Amino acid sequence: MWVYSSRVLVIASSVFLILGLFSIPLGLVWEHVILMLLGIRLFYSGVMWAQVPGYAGYYMPHPLLSISIAVLEISGGVLAILGSWLWVYVIALSGFIHASVYLYRRAIGSSPLKLPNILTLAGLLHSSLSLAAGLGPLYSISFPLLSACSLMVRVEPNINGYRISRPLLYTYIALSIASLALSPLIGVRSLVLIAGLVVIPLYKIKIGGVSLKLRVEDIYRLGSSIAKILGVLSMIVVLLGIRGVDYIHMSMIGFLAVIMASLCTPLLLPGIMGRAYRAKWVPIQSIVAIIGIARAIPTRSAEYWGWVELLALVTAALIMYIIYITLSSEKAL
Repeated sequence: MWVYSSRVLVIASSVFLILGLFSIPLGLVWEHVILMLLGIRLFYSGVMWAQVPGYAGYYMPHPLLSISIAVLEISGGVLAILGSWLWVYVIALSGFIHASVYLYRRAIGSSPLKLPNILTLAGLLHSSLSLAAGLGPLYSISFPLLSACSLMVRVEPNINGYRISRPLLYTYIALSIASLALSPLIGVRSLVLIAGLVVIPLYKIKIGGVSLKLRVEDIYRLGSSIAKILGVLSMIVVLLGIRGVDYIHMSMIGFLAVIMASLCTPLLLPGIMGRAYRAKWVPIQSIVAIIGIARAIPTRSAEYWGWVELLALVTAALIMYIIYITLSSEKAL
């Protein structure tokens, strides 16, 4: 049942993201913000819930838990679209339920399997508490950000061939939690630091070695390297207080979306959707990175040239392309 719940969440996320992107040409700014935030959250909720059996040791999650998370996440999104203030509490409750699994199963510890769970748990608790406290929807990005980073910590050593230094990983976890704690005081900018700080334990950048055979390893190497670079750039923009650069979009698209395209899509999404991964020579992560950089340019220039609307349509086309190559692939389950 947990796989089907994850599948529903991922499908719902694509609907929210596409609607959010098409809301830009219509001038629906608030709707765009909410739909995109919820779409990203739905995606990572589906991806991370699918990993609970392996990461939390909960091999057969109770069907009621799986159904509850899917229903709460989607209904919370619908309530947000309808303008009901109840959505923040519904989404927060889903996050608390998800977090309780890691605590109940004692999935937090110092072992290589349990250590990355600290990041996921911290993101779940922070996003839920922030929503319940009324800090604003942007604060909910902590869960997707830390989920993406926890996944990178798990897969990168095997793909890039190096062992993560335990002290460096502890340092990153401590700094990430500190960024979460500071967010009510200094704002969302502290959460952006999480993406840039990931280079502390994951310091290797491997852009070369990409072949037309499109091995999954090559897709991740290129995508993660791009994401790290843009994550660091977002952090620099925040720390130096550079005006005119949209660090939110740079981190959300340049880091989060690139990881979605280079890690989640080839490595995790096929298993969730019950499909075999079919690689196509379309450098999705590179296109997404370019969109993130272009979206981060000063707003006036972007509006003058109509780039915002164009970039939104290109991004929507990429999402629909990913849906196509996933659903048209051979069934694996």
